Amino acid sequence: MINSVFYAVGHDRPKSYSRGIPVRRGRKHDGGLMLIQGPLYPFLMDGDKEGRSIFRLRALGDSISTTSVISEKRVDAWARTGIHVLGKPDWIIIKTSMHGAVDADAALGDQMERIFTYLESKYNDSSHYVLHYVTARELYNIVKAIEAGEPSSDPEEYRDFLVRPPIYNSAADCLEASEELKGLLAKTYR
Repeated sequence: MINSVFYAVGHDRPKSYSRGIPVRRGRKHDGGLMLIQGPLYPFLMDGDKEGRSIFRLRALGDSISTTSVISEKRVDAWARTGIHVLGKPDWIIIKTSMHGAVDADAALGDQMERIFTYLESKYNDSSHYVLHYVTARELYNIVKAIEAGEPSSDPEEYRDFLVRPPIYNSAADCLEASEELKGLLAKTYR
């Protein structure tokens, strides 16, 4: 399953994440691990290491790094993949990755500035597109709200739908996690 939002359900075979149950608007699913994929799409690469004009079919995805420059065409390809929850095609998900943001030039450099500038100029016109930057937690909450059939047309209302923001205690005398966090962890890993 590519370019989709689905629940991977474990079984006795390897790669249980290769198949799953699509997340659908208005249809709750219990069990499985929700996977929200980043875009993966084919493209023709022109040229080889010696500069010869050779067209080769390749697959390109969501990774942002200095080894694979993000162009406007690539951002448009991300949008064209149309990743969404079934039944809610007007909320397109573009999830990218930086694998821990170990590439400082990609995370903080000119390339990232160009990506944001392009996204905000083309995909935030308030009539065809409204751009929302969200964390993984917030995206999960928004997807769960769609799945629950929530009626709002504004994803901003669902950033904290099920999973609230973490509570940080930075006090010098804090030695352990809060009781609330311990309870949530216990429910997660039972």
